[in-house]
Amino acid sequence: MAVFLLTWNPTKWVIPDDEWLVGVKDVAAGKLYSEPWSIGSRTGGIEHGDRVFLVRVHSDRGIVASGTAVSQAYKDVHWDNDRAGRGDVANYVDVEWDWQLPVEDRLPIEVLKTHIPGAPWDNLMGSGVQLSTDDAKCLIMLWSNSTPPVYPEEDAPLIEGGTISVRVNRYERNPKARAECLAHHGPTCVVGGFNGGDVVGEAGEGLIHVHHLVEMSQRKTRYQVDPVRDLVPVCPTCHAMIHLRRPAYTPSEVREILTKT
Repeated sequence: MAVFLLTWNPTKWVIPDDEWLVGVKDVAAGKLYSEPWSIGSRTGGIEHGDRVFLVRVHSDRGIVASGTAVSQAYKDVHWDNDRAGRGDVANYVDVEWDWQLPVEDRLPIEVLKTHIPGAPWDNLMGSGVQLSTDDAKCLIMLWSNSTPPVYPEEDAPLIEGGTISVRVNRYERNPKARAECLAHHGPTCVVGGFNGGDVVGEAGEGLIHVHHLVEMSQRKTRYQVDPVRDLVPVCPTCHAMIHLRRPAYTPSEVREILTKT
């Protein structure tokens, strides 16, 4: 799993404050959504399952969102209307955002420069910069410490899986279902046995994904999820491997692949 930095210059791509805050609220409630994002001059190297972090540049600099690449690099109509009118294209990757912060709560550029001095924080000329393995690990830990999970307080039925039209379809996910899954199964990957807390200590606690044994895209409609039977904990790497094909590998299939390598 590689880690890439995507950039957002608010002077070139304006996202109104109220629209950004709607995204913050939706993602905090577990409503992940996907959208294409420019990757500058990069034409390849990004794979399904790679991690991406969105760096706000120009003003109020810092990381404001994270997500997972759900496509490889591709070309499409340029995001700038003037250039699109001239027939220009741009490079994109589709991203499923899994955490979004208010701009004032960003992971500041000053903190990033202190802890990850090797990355070009003052010279991010465009999206698509890949971090080294060590810098990527450090960033993941910094981000996990700066973004505690938020769960709804209401004791509502655990409903998820319906599609909601945003810029593309997105599938609702219930963060309480995640919490109950981990409470039952624990935070250890059922495929490879990875436990972030055991490997790197306190900073790695909670570094675990929750996988739907039946993909929500196959269900088509909303349904009441059973956190014990329908969900299992998997580490980010194994989760990416599971979704390397459609239909997805089962956890046991990935486990068998790993035991043969």
